[in-house]
Amino acid sequence: MCLHFQFIPTIYNNFKRRRYAYGFSIKPSKPEGTDYGNNRGEWVNAGFDGSDGTYNEWYQVENGKIIAWSQTKGDISID
Repeated sequence: MCLHFQFIPTIYNNFKRRRYAYGFSIKPSKPEGTDYGNNRGEWVNAGFDGSDGTYNEWYQVENGKIIAWSQTKGDISID
């Protein structure tokens, strides 16, 4: 089976077990004289709460496609 078809159900199942906490997007201003890779497209940040921790994800999107993705996981705070 193609890896692509294995990846989508995994992401979908993980998503169903999480509670969406927040999300926002930003568009880099691309200051004159800069041509950095992180200035491409737009960035989306999303936060989720899961049974095993909290998640923060960043997606870099250009021309409707995700070109970069990162995720961090934190422990649940009971305070």
